[in-house]
Amino acid sequence: MPEKKPEPPNNDKTIRLTTRFTSPPPPPPKPVVVAPVKKRSYWRYVLWIIPLVIISVWIYITVLSDLVNRPIYIGLIAPMTGQDSLDGKGMMEGVEMCVEEFNRSGGINGRPVRLIILNDEGQPNVAKDKAVKIVQTDVLGVIGHNTSGTSLAASPIYQEHGLVAITGSATTDSITKDNEWYFRIIFNNSDQAALATNYIHKVLNYDTANVIFVEDSFGQTLVESFVETAKTIGLTVENLWSFKADEADLERILLTIEDSLKQRSQKEEHQGKGQPMLFIATHSTEAIEIVTSLHSLGTPMMGADPLSNDTFLCGIQRYPQERTRSGYFTEGLYMISPFLPDIASQRAQVFYDDFNQLHQHAPTMISAMNYDATLVLLNAIEQAVLEKPHANVKQLRQQVRAKLTSYSTVSASIEGVTGDLYFDQHRNVVKAIPVGVFQDGIAINALEQFQPVQDLRRVDHLLEEALNNRLIHINGKFMRRTQVVYTAIDFNELTDLNAKDGTFRADFYLWFRFRDNFDENKIDFINAATPIDLGKPIVETMSEDAQGKITTKTYRVRGRFKINMDFASYPFDKQQLSIRFRHASLTREKLIYAVDTLGLQMKQLGKEGILGKFARNRVFSIGGWAVERISLFQNIKKNDSTLGIAQTFGSRQRIEYSQFNAEVGIQRLVLSFILKNLLPIVFLVVLGYATFFIPIPTTGFPVRMALGTNMIVTTSLFHLRLASNIPDIDYIVLIEYVFYCVYLLAIFTLSLSIGSYFLITMKPPAFEKKIERLNLIGKILYPLSLVVLITYVFIVYG
Repeated sequence: MPEKKPEPPNNDKTIRLTTRFTSPPPPPPKPVVVAPVKKRSYWRYVLWIIPLVIISVWIYITVLSDLVNRPIYIGLIAPMTGQDSLDGKGMMEGVEMCVEEFNRSGGINGRPVRLIILNDEGQPNVAKDKAVKIVQTDVLGVIGHNTSGTSLAASPIYQEHGLVAITGSATTDSITKDNEWYFRIIFNNSDQAALATNYIHKVLNYDTANVIFVEDSFGQTLVESFVETAKTIGLTVENLWSFKADEADLERILLTIEDSLKQRSQKEEHQGKGQPMLFIATHSTEAIEIVTSLHSLGTPMMGADPLSNDTFLCGIQRYPQERTRSGYFTEGLYMISPFLPDIASQRAQVFYDDFNQLHQHAPTMISAMNYDATLVLLNAIEQAVLEKPHANVKQLRQQVRAKLTSYSTVSASIEGVTGDLYFDQHRNVVKAIPVGVFQDGIAINALEQFQPVQDLRRVDHLLEEALNNRLIHINGKFMRRTQVVYTAIDFNELTDLNAKDGTFRADFYLWFRFRDNFDENKIDFINAATPIDLGKPIVETMSEDAQGKITTKTYRVRGRFKINMDFASYPFDKQQLSIRFRHASLTREKLIYAVDTLGLQMKQLGKEGILGKFARNRVFSIGGWAVERISLFQNIKKNDSTLGIAQTFGSRQRIEYSQFNAEVGIQRLVLSFILKNLLPIVFLVVLGYATFFIPIPTTGFPVRMALGTNMIVTTSLFHLRLASNIPDIDYIVLIEYVFYCVYLLAIFTLSLSIGSYFLITMKPPAFEKKIERLNLIGKILYPLSLVVLITYVFIVYG
């Protein structure tokens, strides 16, 4: 039986089921749109990092630096209030200025110097309390006190606790003589009174004198030395008037003095004799009362050092007569002064200019002396810290005292504003004691001074010099009478600066004002390019005062002068156009030049000074430069030589000459220099940065290469041209470093361009990202390098 074939499937049924249970076909898929990947911007990180770095540096400087580098503390105890507050202000200004200079130069072994200021009110009992307070701190030394009374009150405290103190104005002998921890950078009372006595008798030619003094340690030591010296040299002391340190007793003694001087004056009219000199051995406040009260009697007066301090100078100006006519009370008044700016050194001139710029007024004697006290103290601390960096406070204090004691010779001295600073066995500074005189309300050096004799073997005709009152003996020291010549240079024209040979042309008036004789034809212009002969004076005048005739000779000088030009910071360089001369044979023991501030009318010129006069008269005619400052000063030209004298072979001998200097500080006009000489290079540097925005795949590669090559070629041409404008020197100048940086930027641009080109030639798509990264590196590093370079240049040289 045949097999039965299976029935075919019911297709209609199947179709129906399929139609019933399946969904319609899906629509065609939509194209996937991929969002473009955003490029990472590194600029925002840079913008965040820069402020963070600045803030971190500020925090370190202001907060953390004191924690990392422990500060070194020094103290200042001064009369910030009371009748001597002006002196206290001057002390603070001088000390703070010195501390700031030390900190700007890196501090002491990297550690900042901090100043603790205490007010002793000018009262001995307060000074003692402040001394007790400051010895309990970590200070390594104290600057102070202002007066002898406050210094003596605090002295035992410093000695007991082993703390160094340095005074710039207290002069009583026992302050340093009885305390091995106390130093001073001013003369003592014995020396200044002895010199004043000799000056009154041997220079001013008075045979009689009177003395008024205050009954305290300061006045007593002055009058004792004055009377003792007067007996030795034959000066008669007629009256010794004393008073207690109170206003009522001073008024009483002034009435007594007025009566006595009036009676004597009536007798002198019949006898034809003049009045005796009155020596004022008091503090500054009492000296003001004495000078103003006795002025109408015409009494010649000479005072101790308080007549040169801030309190006296400002106090006398309060009187309407003095404000109406300068010198109403003080004209012809002599005084002892530790510092007078007209014979100050170059260091003092720089101090004067910096102080004036910082405080908007000229420094006074008090400021200068306390600046020097701080200077010598910080130098001693610096050496002590370097030798014993891990010592405790007590050990460092002992080391500071040892270092100060080691400053005992000229060769070991510290150069200060008021001269070389070194101490004798009693810790008093060793230097000359200047005598000043008031003229037109200004304290200037008297025309004759006494200078310490370095070696008696070099004094010709020793006995004759002593008999002629040209050699005096003061407390174991010989001093020689020295001629002061007031000198000035008044410029007419400065032209023709030649940088290649370092010369310039000057036309100026030169004058000398002096007493007795002076051979001005023997002066030697040290930096003259060709010898200069003064010839005959164009003006010669003579005047007369109580001590004799005064001669003034004026010359007109024209010539070329050499200067040592420093191009290290070129074109940010500053140069000094200087004229220097000294006498060919007369040493400083015989001749001192002083700046004639009266002849230059410095007071009338006011704040603008000689600089304003330069601008008005169009003295300076050198293109591309501007006058920055003008300085006239004398300094000491030193020479250590035995002169072949057999007796001096075993010791160090120093010969010193007084040298007069006129310096005009000039600064190159940088913007003008850049516009005239470097503008094409600036454009090329900007275009060099633009190359990183030119795509390589098109025509970018040849353009980049051309710009980079042109940067090198053009910079080298300018490099050679500017180098030809300066003399052959053995160091690299600033502009050359700038050129080197431009070379490096050009090489950097070329290197990235070549690298990008080779990546393109390999053609894999992945290299495109590497090319973008190279461009990004160029876009960041190129301007960053320029910012670093420009910032460095303007911080260091701007």
